Amino acid sequence: VMRSMMFNARYSSYRNLNFSFEKNLLGAVKTFIGLTILMVITLGLAYPLLIHGIQKYRVDNHGFGQYIFHFKSSIKAFYKYHIIGLLILVLTLVIISVLFGSTMSAFMGPFNDSPEAEPALTSVASMSILFVSVFYFVGYYIAYAYVQANVFNTVWSNTSLNKASAHL
Repeated sequence: VMRSMMFNARYSSYRNLNFSFEKNLLGAVKTFIGLTILMVITLGLAYPLLIHGIQKYRVDNHGFGQYIFHFKSSIKAFYKYHIIGLLILVLTLVIISVLFGSTMSAFMGPFNDSPEAEPALTSVASMSILFVSVFYFVGYYIAYAYVQANVFNTVWSNTSLNKASAHL
């Protein structure tokens, strides 16, 4: 990961000024391995922390000419966006459950004991499963787009370009 960021930065330029990426192996290990292990241990609760760490590592180690980028954002914003995305998914599942349950109970009521209604019930069940799948994926993509857009905006609105210190 670190080498690919170095390569991409080295072969990118703007107005004849090259970007750079400072090699920081310890930071990469802490971010990509340490935070991933923490995320697994916490059963995913540290995922926004991992995303914040990756973005901070990526931005803080990039430079442009004699300037370096600096990322200054709170982890709180990342947690907020991920929690709202999770709430969108939960709301989607609640809506699916209500609609699916009411649809199935409405169709099952009149046909409970009728053997002639079995093909109709199979058709309704198949359509319901299709409806549930499509509706879930729509909700998932709305949540995904919300989280990705807000993380992107947070990263770029909290990135600044500062004069490089003498030790770089």
